[in-house]
Amino acid sequence: MNRLIRAIAVNLICYLLAAGSSAFAAAAPCTPLTMASRAMPAASDGKAYKEPVQRFGGVPPVSFMVTSGMLPPGLKLSPTGELAGIPTSAGLYEFTVAVTDSCRPLGQSASAVLSLFVNKKGESLAGPELSVVRKAPLKVSTEVFPNKVNISAGPDTKVVLRYQLTAQPAETATLESPGVSFVVNGSVAETMAAPLTVVLVNGAGVVEETVRISQRALDLAAREKAAKIVFSRAFIGRKTTTIAVVEFLTGQ
Repeated sequence: MNRLIRAIAVNLICYLLAAGSSAFAAAAPCTPLTMASRAMPAASDGKAYKEPVQRFGGVPPVSFMVTSGMLPPGLKLSPTGELAGIPTSAGLYEFTVAVTDSCRPLGQSASAVLSLFVNKKGESLAGPELSVVRKAPLKVSTEVFPNKVNISAGPDTKVVLRYQLTAQPAETATLESPGVSFVVNGSVAETMAAPLTVVLVNGAGVVEETVRISQRALDLAAREKAAKIVFSRAFIGRKTTTIAVVEFLTGQ
């Protein structure tokens, strides 16, 4: 009888520990799930094509699907986000892809508009991208307004930032930024996936975003009595990288 009681007690303890672990895992915050609208690498009519659709963050496993628009004939998007097949018709195609993740209890979702140019047989470069691919790297400078902001150390502190990019030579190009970082006293407090795209037309482009100050950065600044939190966002494209920097002044 004593052995039976001990066995029941051990099983009960194991069950409670497992349940507690599951509850803790369920309560853990999920990394935000995002996607960025972009042009996919070009394909060629009659040639095998395989490219992954990018997503940022989220909780695996994730599932992708086309929600609107049209894929090039001959290509299919797998649930894991791989666009593959042999395209059979040249042209420019635009479509919307959505992704859902396994964040509990309800899951997260995100979507983006993607474009894909399919070359005619015998062409090695996509028509719309031909001039971009062959040109030299751009020299891009970035200004951000405001570049210094007095903030209150609260979880809902938000700031509207305006980025103004200028390129030489004055050409048309697209730059992508995958995310941002917050630094306190030289230490990275947090990096966040926050895709942002800016299109330069005749060498100039402007884009705005609303930034929510990282709570981890606020907490670290409070602990270290730091006078500022340094926010940065890098824009990448045409073999160049330009970085926008903003100082959030804590008043400490």
